Amino acid sequence: MSNTARYAVSAPRTPGAAHTSTQAATLAEARKIAKAFSTRRDLSRQDVRIERNDGSLVEYAGPAR
Repeated sequence: MSNTARYAVSAPRTPGAAHTSTQAATLAEARKIAKAFSTRRDLSRQDVRIERNDGSLVEYAGPAR
């Protein structure tokens, strides 16, 4: 991961899983990180968020369940 992280990928805390947040330098990298959340059965649609460092939403990236 680069020192110039521009995006944050986050998933909420749910029963049995802690809040998760990871930084990414590019949108492509952020989408790849978000795709890894598809193994969490407790997440769906708008649960995984890709945001800019200023907090503005770029897109929802949760699994389609």
